[in-house]
Amino acid sequence: MEDTILHILSANGHENLLSKICTKDSSLLKARNVRNETPFHHAARFGHLNTILKLIEFAKSEFGEAELKELLRQKNCLGETTLHEAARHGHGAVVSTLMEEDLELAGLVNNDYVSPLYLATARGSLYMVHNMVAKMLNHEITPAFYSGPKELTALHAAVLQYPELTGEVVQLYPEPLGKGTDETRRTLHLVASTGNHKIAKLLLDKDRSLAYIKDSDGSFPVHAAVRMGHVKMIVLLLQRCPDSGQLLDGNGRNFLHIAMEAKNSYIIFKLLKKSKKKLSNSHWKKMFNKMLNTMDNNGDTPIHIAQNMDKMSLTAFDISVIQLRKSAGKTKILNGALRRRDTLDEFYIQNGGARFSTGLFQYYTKGQMSSETNLFRGAIQDHISATDPGGAKKKISSESLIAKAQLVGLGSVLIVTVTFAAVFSPPGSDYPDTYYSQAILRVFALRAFVAADCLAFFLSFLSTMVLIYSSNDENSDRMESNVVMSMNIFTIAAKCMVMALVSESIQYGATCEGVQVEKTTTETRSIWS
Repeated sequence: MEDTILHILSANGHENLLSKICTKDSSLLKARNVRNETPFHHAARFGHLNTILKLIEFAKSEFGEAELKELLRQKNCLGETTLHEAARHGHGAVVSTLMEEDLELAGLVNNDYVSPLYLATARGSLYMVHNMVAKMLNHEITPAFYSGPKELTALHAAVLQYPELTGEVVQLYPEPLGKGTDETRRTLHLVASTGNHKIAKLLLDKDRSLAYIKDSDGSFPVHAAVRMGHVKMIVLLLQRCPDSGQLLDGNGRNFLHIAMEAKNSYIIFKLLKKSKKKLSNSHWKKMFNKMLNTMDNNGDTPIHIAQNMDKMSLTAFDISVIQLRKSAGKTKILNGALRRRDTLDEFYIQNGGARFSTGLFQYYTKGQMSSETNLFRGAIQDHISATDPGGAKKKISSESLIAKAQLVGLGSVLIVTVTFAAVFSPPGSDYPDTYYSQAILRVFALRAFVAADCLAFFLSFLSTMVLIYSSNDENSDRMESNVVMSMNIFTIAAKCMVMALVSESIQYGATCEGVQVEKTTTETRSIWS
């Protein structure tokens, strides 16, 4: 049947009319439309809290609490209850009200095995998830309470959001995560790929064994972090699990092999340079030495893979910790690689194949999660591509980048100097005692000069700061982006300086004309007198 009058009133939030209808015919509370929906579904979908309260009040008084719970648990054609509707559309107050009436609603899944908590988590609603989790903690729960599609759980949706949300959801997992389903056990792989080390800390605090779990390709979380170039994530994993650096994937490769293969060799420099503050120096050297000498299933060490890379530089390696076994047939390759000493700048620009650690999982997976629908459907893949999606931006040469940076730096400093000096000698200041110069100081040209001059000074200073910041960035893509940003800011600053010079010229001309008129007037008065 089509929607009844009670369906329509519930969808539009007319609780006064709804009360009159329910008083005359309470059987409409159980009426269903063609989608097998009750008036409760409509009220929950549109977030009408007062309407929900009225419906609950009438159902409880007419049928009793047992019948009320049955009404709230009624499923539509998609297998969704009223709580699914409220959670999907982000109506936190309605969710809290429904769970207070019947907490078991949170344990009912739809036809895709999706729980209301999964929907709320996928929306990223911390308020709603916090309230739901707080109520569940005092209740005996089953895996259905945090179930998601395709064996995923609410935790998978949470780790793609932010740490606070993950911290709420992880409380519902009483047993170690490593003993859960295959998808739950691989949650840290997903986090390592996104680079969110704060979420990774939460998971490792819950169960450190997640760092030693393989995915379907035989890779460990540290390998996923290396592929994506997340240095902080790698350091965290090495801190919490010191031997994770020696874990081998399905091809017998450690993370040095993977870093070279993925052209993320810059992370080795970062690890050698900065991780010594957080890792035991002796242990780190031993581990690095062992990894550097490890051969994969093809008999290749990381050096052999590096040798095959175009313009590969080994400057980033701390040569003092490289103690290779000089096996037969390998020494020439090693020595040839060590002799290739490009500059460190060239190393960063040519080989820094890193990604921005933004947490945008859609970017890393070549659009495998290109929409929120995929998140709701659980389209999360455990294999993360190591290459740039869709043909990454073409990297400019180091010489070109350095030339641009030098040009911007010189120009920015020049503009800062000129504009700063111009503030102390505005047009008209040479004629302080004349009537016309005092009047001219309040005209539009002077105001335009001051505004343009100050803006040029600020922008050129900002351009210089951005350039200085980019010089310390190990990520070549981000470095190039910062240099381009600095150039754009410098261009605007240059235009503002030109505007200031034009305004100054106009002001100077007007001032000279005013002084000339004043002199002429004075001479005329002296003649007549």
